[in-house]
Amino acid sequence: MTPLVIPPAGVVTRLSTDVNAIADHDVAAAMRFIREHACDGIGVEDVLSRVPDSRSVLQRRFRSRLGWSIHGRIAPVRLQRAKQVLAETDLPLSVIAQRTGFTHGASRSPAFRQSFGFPPGTYRR
Repeated sequence: MTPLVIPPAGVVTRLSTDVNAIADHDVAAAMRFIREHACDGIGVEDVLSRVPDSRSVLQRRFRSRLGWSIHGRIAPVRLQRAKQVLAETDLPLSVIAQRTGFTHGASRSPAFRQSFGFPPGTYRR
């Protein structure tokens, strides 16, 4: 009998795996906060409130360690979560947008399309 091979639905990056790879303690703390709260609608100021660095110092450290700005890391976390919720639920797109920190539904679809190459509805299908 031939074994039935079922491909995985996707890979989920665990918080501990992602953050442990960052040697800079403050950048790791900021990334941990982003991963845990990006879908709560946080902004750069919220991240800055969690580390002892000034905005310019943390931005510089973020860019040198990760190649991204602080703001540039928040949206991808939201988009990955939206992608996960799209795949795992039948929730309306407007509800998913709210649950993943996109305060304006109109901003979600272009961002999703730019990141993944197609709109959320197409991804779900």
